Amino acid sequence: MNTNIMAHPAKSVKAQNSTGYQRRVVRDDLPINDLAPTYRSMARHIGKQLKRKQPVRIPAMNSQALGQLLRCLELRRLWV
Repeated sequence: MNTNIMAHPAKSVKAQNSTGYQRRVVRDDLPINDLAPTYRSMARHIGKQLKRKQPVRIPAMNSQALGQLLRCLELRRLWV
């Protein structure tokens, strides 16, 4: 059995990235008027369930919908 270790001649992918990390895009907060009423009602429901110390099922949603829901919870001071 041959136990020679061969090095790969190509450079790593990370060496090509000059910054080394992705920058976070900072956006302004959404005002309450721009939030959809469905997410505001879902936030009310979550708040009631949290006060009763009962579990809450949050359905699968895309990132925009999840962001609106988290903003509603933040405005109601339920999720900080």
